[in-house]
Amino acid sequence: MPSNKIPTIHELKAMVKEAVESPTQNRLLSFHQVQPQVQLSRVTIWRWEREGKFPKHIKLGRSIRWRESDIQAWINGLQVA
Repeated sequence: MPSNKIPTIHELKAMVKEAVESPTQNRLLSFHQVQPQVQLSRVTIWRWEREGKFPKHIKLGRSIRWRESDIQAWINGLQVA
């Protein structure tokens, strides 16, 4: 599904069902679950996401979520200085 397309209610239901039934790596995380893992401010997360430096969020109605697997892959891809 292209990132600029707004998902239909059926697509959203399928995404939620998949996230609930699949292993924990595909859970959908809220900002309050993501922020402690990445230790970044809300502003930095939004700015880096817009700049392509952070995983894109998924919009579910008025909620915003990130795939746990995307966040873990991003963390694992960080280079240690």
